[in-house]
Amino acid sequence: MRHQSSSKSAAALRAISVLLAATATLTSHAANADTQHSLDVSVGASAGRNPYLETAGGGWRAAGTLTLDPRIWTGNEVTSAVFTGELRLREYTSQYQSDETVNVGAALQTRLSERAIVSGGINLMSSRSGALDVLQIAPSSPPDQSTFPAPDLVPPDISAVGRGTRITRYFAHAGLDGTLSPRSQIHVDVSGGYTESQRSTGQNYGQVDVAIDYTNVLSPRTSLITSLTLGGADYRAPVFRDADYAAPLIGIKTSLSENVSLTIQGGVTLTHFVGGGDHVEAAANANLCRVWLHSTICAVVARRSAPTAYDGVSTSDTAGLSYSLQTGSADRWALSANYGRTRGLDALASGVRRSTTVFGASADYSHAFGKRTFAFIRPSATFDRASASVNAPTRSSVQLEVGIRQHFGDSR
Repeated sequence: MRHQSSSKSAAALRAISVLLAATATLTSHAANADTQHSLDVSVGASAGRNPYLETAGGGWRAAGTLTLDPRIWTGNEVTSAVFTGELRLREYTSQYQSDETVNVGAALQTRLSERAIVSGGINLMSSRSGALDVLQIAPSSPPDQSTFPAPDLVPPDISAVGRGTRITRYFAHAGLDGTLSPRSQIHVDVSGGYTESQRSTGQNYGQVDVAIDYTNVLSPRTSLITSLTLGGADYRAPVFRDADYAAPLIGIKTSLSENVSLTIQGGVTLTHFVGGGDHVEAAANANLCRVWLHSTICAVVARRSAPTAYDGVSTSDTAGLSYSLQTGSADRWALSANYGRTRGLDALASGVRRSTTVFGASADYSHAFGKRTFAFIRPSATFDRASASVNAPTRSSVQLEVGIRQHFGDSR
């Protein structure tokens, strides 16, 4: 097992070096480019029980953690590129093997004209699904609305949480933003990915999605948003059937006030399985954010159908609530809660659908010693139930981490 762990670390480091090299190449070819780079290094110690939400979790165990968060951004008025990454190494004192989590991405966008922008990106996420993944199921804020690109977030596979297995996901996308008129815009995005599971009970699969979003301005504060996603899942083994799906959505994006923004969409997902079997499921996407001078609160809710490694093509419900507060010039608090549930649409031979339900909550307090050094403390609790039976036991995990984070490079 140690050899496998080392191999995963080496593969992750190679992936990071490839992405860094790609971003450096973009930087060297961008004329008159403004380049910024930074690296956050965190060192921490933690104590907790049942970090992988196993049925027999055992007692409390201590661990040491090293986290690296690099970021490189380069760009000019026409073209910009960004690379972000997270490499987390966790070493337990007993019972559990070393654990590595990698989440890296690179994105590029360039303006073809005043009416057209093209973009693209690549992502890699590799994680031994456990309690920490539950805390990242739903994004805690709306997508980045800044003018420079941000790598897409690849959420963890909910169906794998609590199984103690490594899931590795590779994704890439290319998109076009077009201005059709002063009041209307269109966005077309093509994405594809491949998911690998370390255990034979988890199934490898590929997927391809095409998304079309149309926005029409109704008033200075409100826009109509319609979208259509077409996709398909191709499983490498016959445990789960391949499927195609389509999701039309319609809704609005509005500013309720200068400090409050709301986006809400509703619709359906139509899923067709190879060999027969159609399902119609409700689909939704909503986020609400309120920003004050020293605090922010955001809520997100989503329902969609998508492939998973352990439940097949499933309906996934996710929800997240986050609150951050800056108290004084040095202290910051952040609270979050995340919920996720997958329910397999393709019944097993027994006629029972697989399902996975997870919940996680965490708090984060940090204190700044100057502009670059921070101390932090993070308590968290997670729960999950993964079974085809409604009487499946609920498993829990409790973690407490303290540490120091040092920021190098350009200030954020």
